[in-house]
Amino acid sequence: MSEQKSETEVMREHIVWLSNELVRTREQLRERNEIMRQLLDPELYGWTVPQEIRASIYMLFSQEHQSEVDAWNKK
Repeated sequence: MSEQKSETEVMREHIVWLSNELVRTREQLRERNEIMRQLLDPELYGWTVPQEIRASIYMLFSQEHQSEVDAWNKK
């Protein structure tokens, strides 16, 4: 029984760690997306951000959105 409890405790620790990593990663992505959205706004930074950078950001957002749509459609 103690061996099973030990396995259960280990699994719980892994689940807690993975949950914490998921929260941390989501927060990092939120921050990244906010910075990138600010770069897209010409009123915020003026026109200092080149059009090539804006196009790259748009492309990245579009690809991520398409990946999300594809993932939902597979369900």
